[in-house]
Amino acid sequence: MNEQLQRLKLIMKKISSVQRILDEINEIANQDGEVTEEEVKIINSINYHFEKYVSMLETVLEDGKIDDFELEQIYAYEKKIVQMASSEAFTDGKISRDEKNLIESLIANLEEIQEL
Repeated sequence: MNEQLQRLKLIMKKISSVQRILDEINEIANQDGEVTEEEVKIINSINYHFEKYVSMLETVLEDGKIDDFELEQIYAYEKKIVQMASSEAFTDGKISRDEKNLIESLIANLEEIQEL
């Protein structure tokens, strides 16, 4: 299969996965019946960065060609999403089990959409 076509499919997969990832993270936060203020802050951080991420992906799709630099930027931004969520979780100097579960889910889901 043409490399550009594979890259286009990968970007489309990433875009279509965002809502599922956000839904799963919200589900995890609600598992214990209580969503803490800290969990809300993490979720808000993830939502904010995913909005920027989707915008980035849509911009990459505009010309129909995805080069290595654009892919590197996408992967770097995925790492940034995790870093920002982790940073938000650690603002009080510790990461609770619930916060850890949110971050682990985020990481697992982003790893899942790395390849076709």
